[in-house]
Amino acid sequence: LLQWAGIKLAPSKDAMVYSRLVRRVRALSLPSISAYLHYVQQTKAEQQQFINALTTNLTSFFRESLHFSVLATFLSEHPGPRRIWCAASSTGEEPYSIAMTVADVFDRFDTPVEIIASDIDSQVLAAAAQGVYRVDRIQNLTDRQRQQFFLRGKGQNQGLVKVRTELQRMIEFRQFNLLAADWGIKAPVDVIFCRNVMIYFDKNVQVSRNEFKK
Repeated sequence: LLQWAGIKLAPSKDAMVYSRLVRRVRALSLPSISAYLHYVQQTKAEQQQFINALTTNLTSFFRESLHFSVLATFLSEHPGPRRIWCAASSTGEEPYSIAMTVADVFDRFDTPVEIIASDIDSQVLAAAAQGVYRVDRIQNLTDRQRQQFFLRGKGQNQGLVKVRTELQRMIEFRQFNLLAADWGIKAPVDVIFCRNVMIYFDKNVQVSRNEFKK
């Protein structure tokens, strides 16, 4: 995982690693974890499943709210075309929080701000693009935010909410690995949300990525 994704897991995480990988072992009808590790090294298609299984996707709407207050101030003071990159979109709460902030500043969905959201985990990225959440995930939002930016599910979708299409259109979701030589995002980028991905990187990877991109 460190080699492929830059993520270093402590020895104390061994039970978590086992519980997550054993699902792939069973799905592939392999005899052991060792057999799975050999398989994943030899099977490129399985490497994405391996990464998906071991990445951490802790997130919430407006997590660390000060970041979004700073963003709102920046956009108010620099209202022209801007580019924002959410480097670890996870299941989408952070990029949608960014989009809500942008929409509030400009008082509309059609803004001159481009939002790019990326993640290495293909499964959570697909969930982010879909924009469907349990209703309890938005309980900390204001009544206005819930009404303006979400649609409540009915019938078989009771208990779910969906991000409004206008908000979804503000974000471009991309899958890529931050260890790649080419991130595919051309300068300039005015704002980068990356704290909640960098904290999972090995210290050497943090330094090398910072130096490489300066």
